[in-house]
Parts: sequence; structure tokens; C-alpha cells
Amino acid sequence: MYYITIYILWAIAYRNNPMKWHMIIFNYQKGVLKLATNDDKKKLIELLAFGRALRRLRKVNQLTQDELSLYSRVDRSYISELENGEKAPSLLTIISLANALHIKPSVLIENFEMEFKE
Repeated sequence: MYYITIYILWAIAYRNNPMKWHMIIFNYQKGVLKLATNDDKKKLIELLAFGRALRRLRKVNQLTQDELSLYSRVDRSYISELENGEKAPSLLTIISLANALHIKPSVLIENFEMEFKE
């Protein structure tokens, strides 16, 4: 399935503050816009943090996505989706990626946690 996340700044009028702005995230799937829940927003932030951590570690090891794909046996397009925060990795995927990066899976998770805090 193909997901597109659209960020929209939406003005909501309040009695005391008519110019208060809120960011509302909509998910677009199969032609239907729906308001994302707080859980969806948190999940999106977590996926983006994991993607940034993976990309940084891949570049530190001077690997392309193709090379990481070859060494980890994870499809290159899936690695791209992980790095862009579009997909969530399974435990086996995390282990495969960590082995290909010559690090422990816990190091990959620690890097994710550092990215998530930022």
C-alpha cells in the first residue's frame, strides 16, 4: 500500500485565541483523507527517527543503499522506505541491518533513541 502523509497548518478559532495554529496530519490512503490520531503522529515521529539513525549509520560505514541491501539481504526499496519513515522494521530486519553495518542491534536502537530525543 502506498501512503502519503500531508502536513497541513490548520487555524482553529478559540474564544480566547482566534489565531491559535495547530498542525493536523492527514493520512491519504486509497483516495480517502482521514485525520491522524495522536498515536499515528507519534508513530510517524518514531519512524522518521529510526530512518535518520539508519541513514546516518549507513553513511558512516560509507555504504550505498544498494550495498547495504546486498549485505543485509533486505530489499533496497524497503531500506529507502525505512530511511524515509514510511515503514516500520521487524526485529529480524533490524538484526540483518545491524549485522550488515557491523554493529550490534542494540547500537542501532541506541542511535534511534538519540535521534528520537532530538
